[in-house]
Amino acid sequence: SAEAFDGAGDVSAAGLITTGHPLLGAAVEHAAGQGVTFSGRLGLDRNAWLGDHSVEGRTIFPGTGFVEMAIRAGDQTGHSHLEELTLATPLVLPEHGTVEIQVVVEGGPDTAGAVAPEGAGGGDKGTAPADGSRRCAIYSRPENAPAGTSWTRHATGTLSARRSHPGFDLAPWPPSGAEPIALDGVYERLAATGLLYGPAFQGLRAAWRLGPEVYAEVELAEEARDHTDRFGIHPALLDAALHAIGVDTPHDRVELPFAWEHVDLTATGATSLRVRVRPGAHGTVALDLADTTGRPVASVGSLAVRPVTAEQLAAAARTAPEGALYGVDWEPVPVPASVLASVSVPAPASASDAGQAAPRWAVLSADGGAPETRTPMLPAAVTATSLDDIAEADVVVLLGGTGSDPEAVRRATAHTLHTLQTWLAADRFADATLVVLTHGATDGADDGATDGADDGAGLAAAAVRGLVRTAQLENPGSFLLVDLDGHEDSARLLPYVTTLGHPEVALRAGTVQVPRLARRTEPVADDVQRETVWDADGTVVITGASGTLAGALAHHLVEHHGVRHLLLLSRSGTGVDGLEEAGATVTTVACDVADRTALEHALAAVPAEHPVRAVIHAAGVLADGTTGTLTPEQVDAVLRPKSEAAWHLHELTQEMDLRHFVLFSSIAGITGSQGQANYGAANAHLDALAVYRSARGLPARSLAWGFWAQASGMTGHLDDADRARISSSGIAPLSTEEGLRLFDAALAQGDPVVAPVRMDMAGLRAQGAELAEIFQGLVPARRRGATVTAATHDTVADGSLRGELAALSEKERAERLLALVRAQAASVLGHDSADAVEANRAFREFGFDSLTAVELRNRLNSATGLRLPATLVFDYPTPEILAGYLNDELFGTSASSVVTTGAVAAAGAVGAVGGVV
Repeated sequence: SAEAFDGAGDVSAAGLITTGHPLLGAAVEHAAGQGVTFSGRLGLDRNAWLGDHSVEGRTIFPGTGFVEMAIRAGDQTGHSHLEELTLATPLVLPEHGTVEIQVVVEGGPDTAGAVAPEGAGGGDKGTAPADGSRRCAIYSRPENAPAGTSWTRHATGTLSARRSHPGFDLAPWPPSGAEPIALDGVYERLAATGLLYGPAFQGLRAAWRLGPEVYAEVELAEEARDHTDRFGIHPALLDAALHAIGVDTPHDRVELPFAWEHVDLTATGATSLRVRVRPGAHGTVALDLADTTGRPVASVGSLAVRPVTAEQLAAAARTAPEGALYGVDWEPVPVPASVLASVSVPAPASASDAGQAAPRWAVLSADGGAPETRTPMLPAAVTATSLDDIAEADVVVLLGGTGSDPEAVRRATAHTLHTLQTWLAADRFADATLVVLTHGATDGADDGATDGADDGAGLAAAAVRGLVRTAQLENPGSFLLVDLDGHEDSARLLPYVTTLGHPEVALRAGTVQVPRLARRTEPVADDVQRETVWDADGTVVITGASGTLAGALAHHLVEHHGVRHLLLLSRSGTGVDGLEEAGATVTTVACDVADRTALEHALAAVPAEHPVRAVIHAAGVLADGTTGTLTPEQVDAVLRPKSEAAWHLHELTQEMDLRHFVLFSSIAGITGSQGQANYGAANAHLDALAVYRSARGLPARSLAWGFWAQASGMTGHLDDADRARISSSGIAPLSTEEGLRLFDAALAQGDPVVAPVRMDMAGLRAQGAELAEIFQGLVPARRRGATVTAATHDTVADGSLRGELAALSEKERAERLLALVRAQAASVLGHDSADAVEANRAFREFGFDSLTAVELRNRLNSATGLRLPATLVFDYPTPEILAGYLNDELFGTSASSVVTTGAVAAAGAVGAVGGVV
């Protein structure tokens, strides 16, 4: 816990040694005696005084804090003299949460470096020679970082056991002949350069100059005096001493401590200091620090400072918890050697022998026409044009469609949606599996079997796959996505993969592969600058330009990349304020980019002296609804401005000399997003279009964005419960600053499809066994417990909840089920407690809609092992009524399993899910 690292908690039970230090709460000796690691946590919530140290608008951990940490570590290892400490990277503190800190002190050949427990006296611990030295380094990384997350090194130095005896005396005070320095406005002048000190760091009280030397008095502010006696020298007090450097010399830039040499601490716990600053060689200074009687407290043999820019601090801030680039890797699944030889030929669905071992199969066409001959592995399967023609089957294969043009995409998605809806409504398929089969439609599966990459035939299939991914989330276990290459061994594996339980697989050359999100290495700054060059004389076209994010992007391109000519397209024709003042020439056109003719005219009007050099397609709308309720009109409303417009942009610009062709996609196309099957389809099509263009040597990048924090036309309707639900999925909101940085990084990254997302790793881990497979490469797999009792875990399988309930009385059983329903409903709505969900209040009054209804249904399916309908909360409209229904389904009690019309009416139930979308 956090308390275990604040210097006050007892960490000995974890095998650690308490240090008693406010910043470094615990230490552990390395097993081979080769060093000691000190650890702690830093954050504005636990170290409020740090919030008063701001540089260029960012909260920076003061360099004096690193000195304090190094000296404290040295005290406890018997190496209390800081020979040198060089600061490499500033530590930018996050606004919320904490960062983990480690100070690593290397050991020596004689096992020196053992740590002395608090109160044991560290000065004589260890067997190092009296003049021995030890290397030290200070690191940080974000809190809750996943295993394998790299640490950022902020400082490196050397500690030694050498004892020095400062010979200075600052008793005559102020020194004779010293001239006072006026301090009026000193902190205002520092703020003007970018150094903004709050009250805790405004400790400079008086100053004098005597020749080349400056003398000063500094005092620790009340805001920073907590635990002063546990510091060697408080970082805010030592930092205030540095304010005397050049106090009477004008400054026009920010300078921060860089290299410290020969730092000795003679006395601890000071709250006031006398300071002498002496000039040294090559622009360095030396400092003598004394208490109010003039006796030595500390000395710094040499201190060098160096300038720091806002850009450097922005780069350092990237070590804080933030967004990153992700892509999809296809991982192989082991296939037993005997499988290929033993795979049986599927039997047709019309087979009369009900006792046959082989499952009964049927094949549906992609678009309602005659089934295509693309299933040689299923010679015995029945073919049909509609589910209505299939009376019964164990596995039904739906061919995913082919084609590249908008009509092919629309036709394939419409037919697939209709089939999914029919499937979900048909009781005869309750125990069957619907396999949606595509050919070469995945862009990353090994062996390059993207049959449609060159001719675009896989674009329609990609849209189908995006749609089905959401349907899978809403209806776990009902649908399977399979992508085939042309290899015979792959075809023969199709029956086998229907038994594995994976929601999505690719079959490649007789191997089975499953998709996993994986973090991509971000390009270094030089690569980003080189790869994101924008032609200042060319025109950048931005669609969806009236949107909030498109406006932020336009400013980013003008102010940071020197873009000078913009063509902004949107249905409203609304402009973006401030671009002309920033030096850009802006043309704003009201244009429906899904209208090919209108788009062609807008592009043709671009002057020849400023030809189109980049396209950024950011247009899009939402028309949400669960898979079971979506209408063709809702699907078309989303496809037109996003996927259809993207195809028109592709065709109309493919002969132009473009440097960038950027599609704003969404992670929904990769992972699915409940209530947004149409949106998933459109974005998966954009991703596939980027792969298609890239295969043809055309510039292309599809950015599958996560969730943006800044409200926009597409997210402005979200309330706190919606945002909590999104965060619980493991995707945290991206700030605009993060998003624009990732935009640049993504363009310099080599993949045609990249997902800029801020992952909440703690949220992913919290999902445990319920975590969607696509995310399972990001967090360590949880081992299965040897036993699980339903009393402590709702989501248990194989009837253990049923077993627990069976042992209860009827009254206790009803209470247990009601508690389950209320707890799951509260979680779906983002509440912290089940108390927020009253037993006799209608679900719709809590704000349940078709999306949250499906999520609650899925949670209860998992908890009970039942197969419950999507309309559950509308058929059984209060938690109490629903709990009674669950009891009936689990135990078949005499109570009716159908709520009476009066009960439903009394609860105000909605008759159809679509009524509350």
